[in-house]
Amino acid sequence: MTHETVGAGFPDWSRDGSQVTFMSLENGYGDIYVINADGSGRRQVTKDLDTYPPIPSTDPPIFHDTQPAWSPDGSRIVYQCNPLNNPLDPLSGHHNDICVINADGTGWVNLTSDDASDADPEWSPDGLRIAFNSNRSGSSQVFTMNPDGTSLTEVAGASQGYAGPDWSPDGDQLAFSDWRDDGIYLANLAGGGATSVTNSSGRDWYPAFSPNGEKLVFVSDRDGNSELYVIDADGTPETRLTTRSGVDHHPDWGSNITVPDTTPPVVTVPADMVEEATGPSGVNASFTASAVDDVDGAVSVSCAPASGSMFPLGVTQVECSASDSLGNTGTGSFMITVQDTTAPTLLVPGPLTEEATAPAGAAVTFSVSASDLVDGPVAVVCAPVSGSTFVVGDTTVTCSATDAAWNSASDTFVVTVEDTTPPTLSMPAGVTEEATSAAGAAVTFSVSASDLVDGPVAVVCAPVSGSTFAVGDTTVTCSATDAAGNTGAGSFVV
Repeated sequence: MTHETVGAGFPDWSRDGSQVTFMSLENGYGDIYVINADGSGRRQVTKDLDTYPPIPSTDPPIFHDTQPAWSPDGSRIVYQCNPLNNPLDPLSGHHNDICVINADGTGWVNLTSDDASDADPEWSPDGLRIAFNSNRSGSSQVFTMNPDGTSLTEVAGASQGYAGPDWSPDGDQLAFSDWRDDGIYLANLAGGGATSVTNSSGRDWYPAFSPNGEKLVFVSDRDGNSELYVIDADGTPETRLTTRSGVDHHPDWGSNITVPDTTPPVVTVPADMVEEATGPSGVNASFTASAVDDVDGAVSVSCAPASGSMFPLGVTQVECSASDSLGNTGTGSFMITVQDTTAPTLLVPGPLTEEATAPAGAAVTFSVSASDLVDGPVAVVCAPVSGSTFVVGDTTVTCSATDAAWNSASDTFVVTVEDTTPPTLSMPAGVTEEATSAAGAAVTFSVSASDLVDGPVAVVCAPVSGSTFAVGDTTVTCSATDAAGNTGAGSFVV
């Protein structure tokens, strides 16, 4: 996060998780810095380089300003300071006070300007008290005071406290390290002294409460190296957290930090959709979009146009968005393409039968229509066209209709022109002749036949013309048959 070229340490998160304050040796002295949680906005808060005389190099180094801690509201930082011209402290090798400064670097105040050596300041959860350890009574012990340095109070039962006082989340207890047996103790601030939490052969120090106050994390060298351990606040059980060769120190619970939620919900939208138009206006298209937020879980999604809207022919972009409870907004989009690939519906008649009216056949008319979902009624083209003369026999009529999207439909039907009309005979009404002999008389007559399709057709009569007809009445029967086998017949009397 800091990428320091020299030493840096003692980080402390602001309560909202947006910033970290820490100590840096960048200028050759311990100064307090603040940096944003994403590593940006690094700035120096204390300016000891300009006001303090150089301190001889030591190992370990002696810091001017160190161990910063945020106030609960994030407006101020309390820290261990080493003001100018204060005498060296025989217990620590250098004199330290507790100072407070605004987070912007203004309003510096020394809260404990005296000869004692004070360290490890920590703000109470409600921001009304500051706990720290001090040798002001001759040995290291834990004290509390108001944020303005008044009402300095020794914590009962913490007369040997020397490292890392930490407030319980409810502000009723302080955890600290004690010189008596190098163990972790809990002091009840309402009275009742302090109780031991750890009991090991090594040194346990720098305890920190879990957010719910049920556990403590601390540093211990009981196994020969400074490692992190966790224990229930009642002292059982103990669990070792780290196993490495390096030195671990100043632990804190990450869940004490309220990490800012700047991550928008993830919006899931459908893949691009293709829908078929159901009418001139397009189609009512339905879809499902969802969103999940890391903090809030499932959140509602708003899309425009909304699911179920009428989408016109062509391409429409749908924009969807979802916001979490902190106003972080995620978006997603997809395309809905409405197309017309449906051909018109073509209505043609069933088979038609017409009677021939002339040798060429018959003029036949018929009705066809076509309707399209998008375009409505569309023109129909047929061959042969309605009203054409259809020859005798079967003729297939082919019809087609095409909409504006060039979708075509076609269908056929059969027109049958038939000849069922017999020829028409022309005969005399009757013939009367005078006998020319006892056998009668030879009689001739003229008979003809005409057909609508075939025109003149042959006529057969019995008796035939020119036959000798006996005296009396003789019926002559005539018939004519056309090419379709239709027969016309008639008779007359001679």
